[in-house]
Parts: sequence; C-alpha cells; structure tokens
Amino acid sequence: MKSKTEFITRFKDHLSNRNWIDYFSMLCALIVIVALSILAIRSVLRLGLRWDTFSYHIPFASLRGGLNIPYEMNEEMYNFYQGFPPLPHLIQGILWRITGSMNATGVVNYIAFCIFLVFCHRKLNARFWLVALIALTTPMILIHVTDNYIDLFSNSFLAIGISSCIYMYHFNQYQDRSLLIWSLFGLVAAAWSKYQLVPVTAVFFIFLLIIYLRPKFWVAKKRRKFLAIVAMGLIIAASPYIKNLAFYQNPFWPLKLPLVGEWFPYEYDQTISLLKQKPPPLTHLSQIELFIHSLFEINHPTSYNHRPRWIIDQGNAWLAFRMGGF
Repeated sequence: MKSKTEFITRFKDHLSNRNWIDYFSMLCALIVIVALSILAIRSVLRLGLRWDTFSYHIPFASLRGGLNIPYEMNEEMYNFYQGFPPLPHLIQGILWRITGSMNATGVVNYIAFCIFLVFCHRKLNARFWLVALIALTTPMILIHVTDNYIDLFSNSFLAIGISSCIYMYHFNQYQDRSLLIWSLFGLVAAAWSKYQLVPVTAVFFIFLLIIYLRPKFWVAKKRRKFLAIVAMGLIIAASPYIKNLAFYQNPFWPLKLPLVGEWFPYEYDQTISLLKQKPPPLTHLSQIELFIHSLFEINHPTSYNHRPRWIIDQGNAWLAFRMGGF
C-alpha cells in the first residue's frame, strides 16, 4: 500500500514539474502517431489508380521483383525500363513478392517518409512530432505518402542527403562519420531513384568533395579516410549511369540530354513534352519562376467544380496545371 502511495505521489510530482510546452509536445506526438498509423493502414490496403501507377510503376515493379505477371510492354516503356534508375521499383517488386499483394507497392513512400522522420529526430535533433506535423500539412506529401508513385520516396532520401550536408556545414560537424554516412545514403538513394534528382545530388557530392579536400583542420590520414568514403558513395550513386553509358552510350538513356544531346544517342526528346507540362498561361516563365508560383500558389484557385483542390498530379487545371500543393 505504501509503495502504491509513493508511486502516485511521485507521478503527481512528475506532472507538476512539466510545463505547458511538454503537454503540448505530448499531444502533438499523439496526433502524429495516430495520423501515421492511419496512413500506414491506408498504404497497405489502398492501390492507386491514377495515370503512372499502371503506365509504368506496376509493370516495372513486377519485372524488378521477378514476378511472372502476363504483361506486354511497348517499346517506349521498355526503353525507359532499361534506363531508369531501379531502386524504388526494385523495393516495390520485393514487397509485392514477399506479401503476394500488388497493394504493397504503395508502402514504399510511407517507409521512406518514416526513415526521413527518424533521421531528423535522431541525427538533426529536430523533434519528431514537429517535422511530421509540418510535412503532413503539405497536401502533396499527404497525398503521395500512401500512393504508388515514387516521388515522395525519391525526395525523402534527397532531403536526408541535403539536410545532412547543411547540418554538417552549419554546425561544423564534418568529422561526424555517421552523419556523413547518412548524407551519402540519402544522396545515393536519390540518384538511384529519379533522373530529375541527379543534378541536385551532383551539387551536394561536389560540396562534400570540396569539404573533405580542404587541408584546413584535417589530419592527412583522417582526411583520406573520409575522402575514400565520399568517393565510394559517388561511385555507387553513379553506377546506374555508368551502366547506361556502357550499354547505350547515354548515361540518361533513352532521353536526350540538354545542351549536349547530339553527342549521345537517344530515343526521346523531352523538350516538347516538358513544355506541355507547364500551365498554358505561364509557358513564358523560367523553371525558377514556375517553382515560386507553384510553391506559393500565386493566383491559384482555392476550389474547383470538377475535382478536389489538390490531386496527385495537379492535372485538370489551367493556371495551376502541374503546380501547387506546397
């Protein structure tokens, strides 16, 4: 009886020592846990039916996973399958094969997003609930986290790579080996996921090489070890593109490269199709200007008669075509 009384007394003292910020944090953490639980169930049970799911994500996943699915792939898609980075579809195929359910292909974004949250909490000292709440109030993240598209998968790892580099620079943590490994892990996974992320990952690989090539503050032996780790990460990140160069003489096969496209063989010139992906009233704007318009949803409608305000591909719109969703 005495021990029970002591426990109650100590528990009351513990609560009295907490301030309102602690209670607010606990409430937010509870909300995030409930939200992530619901999203986990949704990602397992739901199969996205929008354009790209069955255009190439599901077929690529079945091939990467070695599944015997009757499907005839046209020449265009087969060229993309040969050249595209394999990581997201490989994981989708493995999950599909293990579970026996096509719906499992939609879990990859949820897994990558959770890895990002854990990374922020453990390595960047950013509160788990705060990062999750900020992310999940972004419509496009909330939409993509349980879908079969691979955009959130790719960008979650890119965010890990970039934020690690920024953290190392801002807090002078260049000699934190685990942080460097996280950075390389994120950059490699991003490079293995989407062509569009390669320029950004290249910039941050250059950043890391510059940092570890500087003689300042470094013992030569230790610097060589870190440089070796970065070099290994760079080789792994570049390997799908080296493979394409060796087999198809084009690192981004089957696409035409910008500026130097005529130097490499290609099957498809994306210039015209990319113009079609711009909002018709804003075709004269640069990509940076379009990004600003998209991020702040400048002059975008707040409602539509024929669709929700935000959908996975932001189609069926005019000024907001392929735009918005934060």
